[in-house]
Amino acid sequence: MNKNMLAVLLVLFLLGAGACKKDTSVGKDPYGDAKEQLKIKLNTTAASPGAGSYGDVISLTGNGFLKYKDSIVIKFNGQPAIIKTMSDTTLQVQVPELASSGMVTMNVGNQVFPGPLFTVNGLMQVDNTFASFVGANNGIYRILPLPDGRYIIAGAFTDYNNGGARAGNSGIAAILADGNLDKSFKTEGRIKGIVNDVQLMKSGQLLICGTFNVNGYTAGIVSGLALLTSKGALVSGSGSHINKNGDPVIDTVPLFKAAFDGAVYQLRVQSNGDVIAIGGFNYYLGKHYYPAGKDTVITDSVRVSGVVRLHADGSFDSTYNYDLAAHRGKEMMNGYISNTYLQADDKLIVSGSFTKNGATTVNNLFRINADGTLDPSFQIGSGPDDVVNYVSPLRNGKFLITGRFLKYNGASRNRVAVINADGSLDTGFDTGTETGPDGYVYKSMELGNGRILVTGDFQHYNGINRYGCAILEPTGKLSTVYNNIGGFGFTQPFFTVPLMDGVNADDGHSTILTGSFNKLDLKQNNRLARINY
Repeated sequence: MNKNMLAVLLVLFLLGAGACKKDTSVGKDPYGDAKEQLKIKLNTTAASPGAGSYGDVISLTGNGFLKYKDSIVIKFNGQPAIIKTMSDTTLQVQVPELASSGMVTMNVGNQVFPGPLFTVNGLMQVDNTFASFVGANNGIYRILPLPDGRYIIAGAFTDYNNGGARAGNSGIAAILADGNLDKSFKTEGRIKGIVNDVQLMKSGQLLICGTFNVNGYTAGIVSGLALLTSKGALVSGSGSHINKNGDPVIDTVPLFKAAFDGAVYQLRVQSNGDVIAIGGFNYYLGKHYYPAGKDTVITDSVRVSGVVRLHADGSFDSTYNYDLAAHRGKEMMNGYISNTYLQADDKLIVSGSFTKNGATTVNNLFRINADGTLDPSFQIGSGPDDVVNYVSPLRNGKFLITGRFLKYNGASRNRVAVINADGSLDTGFDTGTETGPDGYVYKSMELGNGRILVTGDFQHYNGINRYGCAILEPTGKLSTVYNNIGGFGFTQPFFTVPLMDGVNADDGHSTILTGSFNKLDLKQNNRLARINY
């Protein structure tokens, strides 16, 4: 055996010997300082009973309670509760005030143990008799009450209560007072797209707007705006034109002949029947058949800026918010509109994110007179210092505004405020020294009992867990008796705007809510629910 072979064998031997030798230099045990796992458990099986009111005593089960009896804290959806009695496997716990439906949890030091879901009964209840368990398969953006007791719902859905495609409920449907589908209302599946808003015209017909087309008509002649009968059919008549072959043709044409180059988000019907359209458009497009030539559709365009007025037949009204000398709509906001409210006197309150209307400084809020001119009597001062997402009326003639703002005309107001009819701040409505919501507030409205519903992406209101849904007293304080219901749930793995619209019903004892949610108060309610109080 030569020297080279001996050297190789020696190296292999040393490597093998090293592999067999115990390694004593692995460092500090990474689990050496770890705390001993707590030998305690809270069962997630239903509490006994599974629902109760403030002050009721319920039973929770688990094991290992006594060892940590001085450290256990039980919370109902974040609200600490009093433990009345304890054994090693059972806790008798009192439902605390300000608790709401949600998960019961157990805190031991910094460790949190999930427990069962629990429904808190109280003055506010989700109506289980309302037919919203199946509901809509996508968001409901608008609910419109009709004089005959029905409701029109509009949004991004394509089906309601499993009515199917034949029912023609894409974007719009009619429901009865109990939430069931009104099968007599049919669009025959001709609307394709999203309906953002629907308004009742003085004629009893329905005007809808959104990002949709209506099948069965010459391309583009019905787009984004359409007039329907109370049963869902497109309002139409006969029109004559010359087709591309030079032959005369009698065709069915829509009687409402307006369109825009961008989305229409809202419609507001004035007392004389004229319609204010609000949206992200730059041109009004008057579409009609040309009776004496080969072009099928003629489009007359007018440069406009987000807010225009139409006559009842869809024709353009050049007397509203219009510069006759420049032959175009007046310049308006340097931002976007989030919401509008039309007063009984036909004045329009506009909210959103902007600092100007034309050359006039108007921070996120202003009012337009009935003729479209800026209303100088609406005195907001420096106004809200950030976005106003929503403005809604109160029965006392004032207005509730909600959004992202923290101040109104220099006064602290954390995302919720009430203003007087002249735009000045109502100092009687205030969360006081409390923190208010800890996130943005979107939709807000006065309920039939005078309390105020605010919704948004906040987690707490005045430090109390509210998860995007809070009921306020008329003074602005969090109600201590109407906040028992839990928040909204979603099918998406992320937060979306929970509430889009609502309407009070049943002589002020209930409210129908619509939006993007699929649960409310731990119960399945797909995009609409009725709450009773």
